[in-house]
Amino acid sequence: MEKWITILIIVCICVIGIIKIILEHRRLSSKRDFSIEFTNKYREFCDELFEKNIDGELYQWLRMKSAKMQNMMGRYGVTSMFQPPFSTIMYQNYPIIYNGLSEIMKEYSLSRNLFSRSFSFDDNLGQLIRMIDDSLVTYIGVLENSEENMNSKIKNPIVWLREGIRFLVVLPISFVYWSGLIKYHTYNRLSDNFFVKIIAMFITLIGLISSVITIILGYEPLIDIYIKIKDIF
Repeated sequence: MEKWITILIIVCICVIGIIKIILEHRRLSSKRDFSIEFTNKYREFCDELFEKNIDGELYQWLRMKSAKMQNMMGRYGVTSMFQPPFSTIMYQNYPIIYNGLSEIMKEYSLSRNLFSRSFSFDDNLGQLIRMIDDSLVTYIGVLENSEENMNSKIKNPIVWLREGIRFLVVLPISFVYWSGLIKYHTYNRLSDNFFVKIIAMFITLIGLISSVITIILGYEPLIDIYIKIKDIF
């Protein structure tokens, strides 16, 4: 009976882990699909821009979704230093997507107000467009790489157990987040903390060894080991 209880506990933790991995995989797929859609519409808008046309509907869509895209990209959507064309101001931690779209339209408007389009404006406009495009492509690559790693996790039962235990370890932090006492950024930073990962890995290792001993020999040898360790300390 003791062995079956141990097996049932392990199975339940593994189920929690595989559900967590599947949900994370779906979240990554959703992010990738949205990022690809945003990138395609952005390129379509820029193609029209180079033809000296402005697609108002596309620009409105990009502006409406820019905050979502910016927040989703995190550090991949921020450049450490940025100086707008013909400006003496240098910005730090500059949000590329959210502010970059405005800079593109500003640059385009300036060029249209000139009697003839100068090469300097063309170069600046192209530089802005490439900067945003490069950041989007890089982020999509990161998502696709994360999806590949997630696919390998789905096939690994040891990872199911590890992620299930990690979920239980982080559960108190999740309750604090669900109660509204901390923001998502703080919750994400705490739950992804290095020490939390070490604790989860240690508990996984101890739990796996304990489970094997319990299944093979029963609870008594495990209790004896615990008593001996306790006497040492």
